[in-house]
Amino acid sequence: MSRDLGRLWIVACAVTLAVAPAAMAQDMTGGAVTDPPAPVANGYATFTGAYQNLGPGPAADINVNYVIPIQPETWPPEGDGFNTLLESTIGTDTNGNEVFWAFESDRMCTHYMLQLQMPNTTGDQFMIPNPLPAGAGGSVTWQMPVIPMEGVVAPRLVITEPESVRNSYGMAGDSWVNYPIYYQFTGAMNLVAMAATCEDGGEGCVDLEACLGARLWAIDPIDSDVVIAQGSSGDPLNGCGPLTNADDVAGKIAIARRGDCLFIEKMDAAQNAGAAGLIMVNNGVCADDPDADPDECVILWGGDPGVGYLYQVPTVMMSRRQGEELIAAIQGGQAVHAKMGPIPDTVVDVGTWIFSAADDPDITNDYLVDRVPLGEMGPTFYTSFIPAAALAAGLEGAFFQTDLDLNNKGSEAATVTL
Repeated sequence: MSRDLGRLWIVACAVTLAVAPAAMAQDMTGGAVTDPPAPVANGYATFTGAYQNLGPGPAADINVNYVIPIQPETWPPEGDGFNTLLESTIGTDTNGNEVFWAFESDRMCTHYMLQLQMPNTTGDQFMIPNPLPAGAGGSVTWQMPVIPMEGVVAPRLVITEPESVRNSYGMAGDSWVNYPIYYQFTGAMNLVAMAATCEDGGEGCVDLEACLGARLWAIDPIDSDVVIAQGSSGDPLNGCGPLTNADDVAGKIAIARRGDCLFIEKMDAAQNAGAAGLIMVNNGVCADDPDADPDECVILWGGDPGVGYLYQVPTVMMSRRQGEELIAAIQGGQAVHAKMGPIPDTVVDVGTWIFSAADDPDITNDYLVDRVPLGEMGPTFYTSFIPAAALAAGLEGAFFQTDLDLNNKGSEAATVTL
């Protein structure tokens, strides 16, 4: 399925849902299965996404999507690595729905979206059975390549020292902006955001040089100290204007607070100082949303058309709580060290996005992020989902975990957080 068809499908679904007749409220839920961990064999980890209609009656016109981080091994789209990933879905879920793909958004190009729909050639139909009876559900599997004993290489920010702030952060996707219940608490889910602009100068985000800030999965891994970007304009900790400590920032990961100047000005200052990467710390403001948690929320940011080529320093945004912990450690004289980029780990963040024509009484389980642990990195006996194409090509070979509970409205993390 082409990216254009993926975009058409999203538009078609939005239009269809907008004119759908009112229906009895049905509670849909789902997520990535985390217990047992994703089995690993022959160089691949097999993931399972599940969904269910909690009722009380049948739910019509359902869409279920799984959002997975782009890996260097799966780029470019329709290349060998990507085709192997798509073939690993075995074509359908347990209800016979086909698996179509799209970028999560042409503005982001950080995630693929696996879309479950009834078999068709255009990728614009709702799932079967339609309606889905109360209590009924289904699941789908897919595979991602692994490095033996290290895990899945995916875009991440990892704080390695000091011990007091050690943590690993996954990438927030783009679809979450449609669900305020999610982006208001992104920090609590241990995620960081990236710039949204990734569309100028090429066909969608396939032209990565057109992105505002390099995509983390597409760069060489950064392993560096974290240094406060001292700005020359406004509050020095906001990193605005030419940096007064450019020599200290050069080759390091810079960190700056939000405020005083545009995001692209902070990126420009860090880039001109030779920073290897930039962490921006939110100031507690999230789109003037009164329901947002000021300590946990983050936002997407962008720039004028055509500016992506100008700002290539890899940049992420952390919540106020996350970022202020790092700043306090640095100000206290501790050495803060981090990795940024396509970093292997034994967990993977998988997003689930579910919606239907019926009013859903609980949207907290419609879009979830599950941190899926991987199984043993050594040899196992789980080989049933290795795609034939991969075998023929000779390709054999943290901190919080969320256990899916379909009878308890989604993942433990979402229940506790929200």
